[in-house]
Amino acid sequence: MAEVYDKLQMPSEAIAAYQKAIELDPGYYAGYHGLGVFYYYHSNYLQAAEQFQKSIERAPGLYDEYTNLGAALDELGRDAEAEKAFSTSLKLRETPRALNSMGAMRAYQKKDAEAVSYYTRAIALDSAEYIYLINLADSNRRLGRVHEAKVEYLKAMDMALAALQKNPRLGYDRGFVAHIAAGWGTARERKTKLPRLCSCRPLRPR
Repeated sequence: MAEVYDKLQMPSEAIAAYQKAIELDPGYYAGYHGLGVFYYYHSNYLQAAEQFQKSIERAPGLYDEYTNLGAALDELGRDAEAEKAFSTSLKLRETPRALNSMGAMRAYQKKDAEAVSYYTRAIALDSAEYIYLINLADSNRRLGRVHEAKVEYLKAMDMALAALQKNPRLGYDRGFVAHIAAGWGTARERKTKLPRLCSCRPLRPR
Protein backbone atom coordinates (compact mmCIF):
# COMPACT_ATOMS: atom_id res chain seq x y z
CA MET A 1 0.00 0.00 0.00
CA ALA A 2 2.79 2.42 0.90
CA GLU A 3 4.57 1.70 -2.37
CA VAL A 4 1.38 2.43 -4.30
CA TYR A 5 0.80 5.67 -2.42
CA ASP A 6 4.38 6.70 -3.12
CA LYS A 7 3.95 6.09 -6.86
CA LEU A 8 0.76 8.13 -6.75
CA GLN A 9 2.71 10.99 -5.13
CA MET A 10 0.76 10.75 -1.89
CA PRO A 11 3.66 10.88 0.62
CA SER A 12 1.58 11.43 3.77
CA GLU A 13 -0.51 8.35 3.03
CA ALA A 14 2.64 6.34 2.22
CA ILE A 15 4.22 7.24 5.56
CA ALA A 16 0.99 6.36 7.38
CA ALA A 17 0.93 2.94 5.68
CA TYR A 18 4.53 2.20 6.66
CA GLN A 19 3.82 3.31 10.23
CA LYS A 20 0.75 1.05 10.33
CA ALA A 21 2.89 -1.89 9.18
CA ILE A 22 5.38 -1.13 11.97
CA GLU A 23 2.56 -0.83 14.50
CA LEU A 24 1.17 -4.23 13.53
CA ASP A 25 4.57 -5.96 13.91
CA PRO A 26 7.10 -3.69 15.66
CA GLY A 27 9.63 -6.49 16.02
CA TYR A 28 9.88 -7.11 12.26
CA TYR A 29 12.57 -5.21 10.38
CA ALA A 30 10.79 -4.79 7.02
CA GLY A 31 8.53 -1.89 7.99
CA TYR A 32 11.49 0.18 9.17
CA HIS A 33 13.43 -0.76 6.03
CA GLY A 34 10.61 0.33 3.75
CA LEU A 35 10.14 3.61 5.59
CA GLY A 36 13.90 4.21 5.53
CA VAL A 37 14.03 3.71 1.76
CA PHE A 38 11.05 6.04 1.37
CA TYR A 39 12.74 8.78 3.39
CA TYR A 40 16.02 8.29 1.51
CA TYR A 41 14.44 8.75 -1.92
CA HIS A 42 12.63 11.82 -0.61
CA SER A 43 16.00 13.26 0.52
CA ASN A 44 15.21 12.99 4.23
CA TYR A 45 18.51 11.31 5.04
CA LEU A 46 18.41 11.78 8.80
CA GLN A 47 15.05 10.02 9.10
CA ALA A 48 16.27 7.36 6.67
CA ALA A 49 19.34 6.65 8.80
CA GLU A 50 17.18 6.38 11.91
CA GLN A 51 14.87 3.85 10.26
CA PHE A 52 17.73 1.76 8.87
CA GLN A 53 19.28 1.69 12.35
CA LYS A 54 15.99 0.43 13.79
CA SER A 55 15.86 -2.22 11.07
CA ILE A 56 19.41 -3.35 11.95
CA GLU A 57 18.52 -3.55 15.65
CA ARG A 58 15.82 -6.08 14.77
CA ALA A 59 17.83 -8.01 12.18
CA PRO A 60 21.57 -7.43 12.80
CA GLY A 61 22.60 -9.99 10.20
CA LEU A 62 21.17 -8.05 7.24
CA TYR A 63 24.35 -6.97 5.44
CA ASP A 64 22.49 -4.89 2.84
CA GLU A 65 20.88 -2.83 5.57
CA TYR A 66 24.31 -1.70 6.80
CA THR A 67 25.03 -0.58 3.24
CA ASN A 68 21.74 1.35 3.25
CA LEU A 69 22.62 2.96 6.57
CA GLY A 70 26.03 3.91 5.18
CA ALA A 71 24.38 5.50 2.15
CA ALA A 72 22.19 7.71 4.33
CA LEU A 73 25.09 8.67 6.61
CA ASP A 74 27.23 9.43 3.58
CA GLU A 75 24.58 11.86 2.31
CA LEU A 76 24.62 13.52 5.75
CA GLY A 77 28.38 14.01 5.53
CA ARG A 78 29.00 11.68 8.48
CA ASP A 79 31.85 9.93 6.69
CA ALA A 80 33.40 8.08 9.64
CA GLU A 81 30.05 6.54 10.60
CA ALA A 82 29.27 5.73 6.96
CA GLU A 83 32.61 3.96 6.54
CA LYS A 84 31.97 1.94 9.70
CA ALA A 85 28.57 0.85 8.34
CA PHE A 86 30.08 -0.17 4.99
CA SER A 87 32.86 -2.08 6.77
CA THR A 88 30.33 -3.98 8.88
CA SER A 89 28.37 -4.87 5.74
CA LEU A 90 31.53 -6.21 4.08
CA LYS A 91 32.45 -8.25 7.14
CA LEU A 92 29.07 -9.94 7.00
CA ARG A 93 29.25 -10.48 3.24
CA GLU A 94 31.06 -8.90 0.31
CA THR A 95 28.53 -7.39 -2.09
CA PRO A 96 29.11 -5.19 -5.14
CA ARG A 97 27.19 -2.29 -3.58
CA ALA A 98 29.22 -2.27 -0.38
CA LEU A 99 32.53 -2.71 -2.22
CA ASN A 100 31.70 0.14 -4.59
CA SER A 101 30.65 2.34 -1.68
CA MET A 102 33.90 1.70 0.18
CA GLY A 103 35.76 2.47 -3.02
CA ALA A 104 33.95 5.79 -3.28
CA MET A 105 34.88 6.58 0.31
CA ARG A 106 38.55 5.84 -0.40
CA ALA A 107 38.45 7.91 -3.59
CA TYR A 108 36.96 10.82 -1.67
CA GLN A 109 39.85 10.46 0.80
CA LYS A 110 42.24 10.73 -2.18
CA LYS A 111 43.24 7.09 -1.81
CA ASP A 112 42.53 6.09 -5.39
CA ALA A 113 44.89 3.10 -5.37
CA GLU A 114 42.79 1.54 -2.58
CA ALA A 115 39.59 2.59 -4.33
CA VAL A 116 40.66 0.71 -7.47
CA SER A 117 40.94 -2.49 -5.45
CA TYR A 118 37.39 -2.13 -4.11
CA TYR A 119 35.93 -1.22 -7.52
CA THR A 120 37.69 -4.14 -9.20
CA ARG A 121 36.22 -6.57 -6.67
CA ALA A 122 32.76 -5.03 -7.15
CA ILE A 123 33.00 -5.49 -10.93
CA ALA A 124 34.14 -9.09 -10.49
CA LEU A 125 30.88 -9.75 -8.62
CA ASP A 126 28.64 -7.69 -10.92
CA SER A 127 29.99 -6.82 -14.34
CA ALA A 128 26.59 -5.57 -15.54
CA GLU A 129 26.62 -2.40 -13.38
CA TYR A 130 28.36 0.27 -15.43
CA ILE A 131 28.55 2.74 -12.54
CA TYR A 132 31.26 0.61 -10.97
CA LEU A 133 33.21 0.89 -14.23
CA ILE A 134 32.83 4.68 -14.22
CA ASN A 135 34.15 4.90 -10.68
CA LEU A 136 37.07 2.63 -11.57
CA ALA A 137 37.83 4.74 -14.64
CA ASP A 138 37.73 7.96 -12.60
CA SER A 139 40.21 6.59 -10.07
CA ASN A 140 42.52 5.24 -12.76
CA ARG A 141 42.36 8.60 -14.52
CA ARG A 142 43.41 10.41 -11.36
CA LEU A 143 46.25 7.91 -10.92
CA GLY A 144 47.47 8.75 -14.42
CA ARG A 145 46.51 5.38 -15.90
CA VAL A 146 45.12 6.93 -19.06
CA HIS A 147 44.83 3.78 -21.17
CA GLU A 148 43.01 1.78 -18.48
CA ALA A 149 40.65 4.70 -17.80
CA LYS A 150 39.82 5.11 -21.48
CA VAL A 151 39.01 1.42 -21.91
CA GLU A 152 36.75 1.49 -18.83
CA TYR A 153 34.97 4.69 -19.93
CA LEU A 154 34.29 3.13 -23.34
CA LYS A 155 32.82 -0.02 -21.78
CA ALA A 156 30.66 2.06 -19.44
CA MET A 157 29.50 4.29 -22.29
CA ASP A 158 28.42 1.28 -24.36
CA MET A 159 26.42 -0.07 -21.41
CA ALA A 160 24.79 3.27 -20.60
CA LEU A 161 23.86 3.89 -24.23
CA ALA A 162 22.37 0.40 -24.45
CA ALA A 163 20.13 1.25 -21.48
CA LEU A 164 19.07 4.50 -23.16
CA GLN A 165 18.34 2.70 -26.39
CA LYS A 166 15.79 0.61 -24.53
CA ASN A 167 14.31 3.69 -22.85
CA PRO A 168 15.54 7.13 -24.03
CA ARG A 169 13.69 8.87 -21.17
CA LEU A 170 15.91 7.45 -18.42
CA GLY A 171 17.30 10.61 -16.85
CA TYR A 172 19.51 8.66 -14.44
CA ASP A 173 21.33 6.88 -17.28
CA ARG A 174 21.46 10.02 -19.42
CA GLY A 175 23.23 11.84 -16.59
CA PHE A 176 25.89 9.16 -16.42
CA VAL A 177 26.40 9.30 -20.18
CA ALA A 178 27.31 12.97 -19.72
CA HIS A 179 29.63 12.10 -16.83
CA ILE A 180 31.38 9.42 -18.88
CA ALA A 181 31.82 11.82 -21.80
CA ALA A 182 33.36 14.40 -19.48
CA GLY A 183 35.69 11.86 -17.87
CA TRP A 184 36.72 10.37 -21.20
CA GLY A 185 37.37 13.80 -22.66
CA THR A 186 39.62 14.78 -19.75
CA ALA A 187 41.38 11.46 -19.29
CA ARG A 188 44.69 13.05 -20.24
CA GLU A 189 44.31 15.88 -17.73
CA ARG A 190 45.40 14.47 -14.38
CA LYS A 191 44.38 17.55 -12.39
CA THR A 192 40.79 17.51 -13.59
CA LYS A 193 38.49 16.47 -10.78
CA LEU A 194 35.01 15.10 -11.36
CA PRO A 195 32.38 14.52 -8.66
CA ARG A 196 32.64 11.22 -6.84
CA LEU A 197 30.02 8.59 -7.47
CA CYS A 198 28.77 6.31 -4.75
CA SER A 199 25.96 4.23 -6.20
CA CYS A 200 25.10 2.90 -2.77
CA ARG A 201 21.49 4.00 -2.89
CA PRO A 202 19.19 1.75 -0.84
CA LEU A 203 17.38 -1.03 -2.62
CA ARG A 204 13.63 -0.53 -2.77
CA PRO A 205 11.42 -3.09 -1.02
CA ARG A 206 10.48 -6.08 -3.15
